[in-house]
Amino acid sequence: MRILALNASPNRTKGNTHAVLTPFLDSAAEHGAEVESVLVADLDVQPCRGCYACWRGQGECVIRDDMDSLRPRIATAEVLVLGVPLYVDAMPGPLKTVVDRLLPAFQPRIEFVDDHCRHPRRDTTTGLNRIVLVSVCGFWEPDNFDVLVVWVEALARNLWSEVAGSCDPTPMPTAACLR
Repeated sequence: MRILALNASPNRTKGNTHAVLTPFLDSAAEHGAEVESVLVADLDVQPCRGCYACWRGQGECVIRDDMDSLRPRIATAEVLVLGVPLYVDAMPGPLKTVVDRLLPAFQPRIEFVDDHCRHPRRDTTTGLNRIVLVSVCGFWEPDNFDVLVVWVEALARNLWSEVAGSCDPTPMPTAACLR
């Protein structure tokens, strides 16, 4: 199994996101998974311009930056792990920018599947099967994660994937898995 983890913490390896994500990924590697971890804060990823040049061509974005190497790694991962510090009920902006730049992976048409509109993948032979959310927050009530969990569920649906799990790892008596 190939796992790609995106650590969205601006604190990189010095924050709580890394402290929680590392044992998760180490355990996956110990059980035979091929694991790669990317620090989103170290990437040069420009925002999507909304020009749709990627849809007029063969799925190539006109912006040359670190998405050129990240997009195919996401496409070939079986599991995408999102390491996310919760910032104002959501993920830090650089992670959202990375997700927005996945648009070239999809066809410029709409399909209605399971009562929901989606863009079909360009390449249906490879791709993500599951998304895992690993998130930390200074507040320990699980409902603080509700908006982020709903966003990840929508992302999984739009990526033709499923949420394998999401959990609040905060070691407090009220902390519990959200799903």
